[in-house]
Amino acid sequence: MLDDVSLAQQVLKAGLPWSLMDGKARISVRMYRSAKEVWDGLSKNLLAVFGCNLPWFCFVWAWLFWVTWEPPLVLVLGATRTLSIPAESVLPAALATSLCLLLWWINNLRFRIPWIQAALHPVTVLLVLSIAVRSVIWHTRGRGTWKGRPLRPADDSNATE
Repeated sequence: MLDDVSLAQQVLKAGLPWSLMDGKARISVRMYRSAKEVWDGLSKNLLAVFGCNLPWFCFVWAWLFWVTWEPPLVLVLGATRTLSIPAESVLPAALATSLCLLLWWINNLRFRIPWIQAALHPVTVLLVLSIAVRSVIWHTRGRGTWKGRPLRPADDSNATE
């Protein structure tokens, strides 16, 4: 299922050198051609890339959701006075939001990602979180398929091969 990850693991296991390089100037790759392919492909990969370790997977996704949504919510709720936000919470929220925007700006420059994506980042995280939930369902219940082949349940020790 994770041929790229499996290849890297086999190279390292064999004691061969391995490095990650930018081949953008030499090759072009398109992972998916449609929204359905993105939905299915990420559903196949998201839990598997964690070695089907559900506690770690849930921790990472909960943390990602929190760090994505908490800072801008603090800023919006504080600015609109919807809730009483302690003043000492505003500066860290502003710094975290600014850092997120800076990272998006760097990615936008390097990979020519549309600028609107920075503003839509929290929404994107929600969409990918829904795919992550689907990934768990696919793997734990053995309901998913990829290229006509059924996915193995998450308790299968060879789930990432």
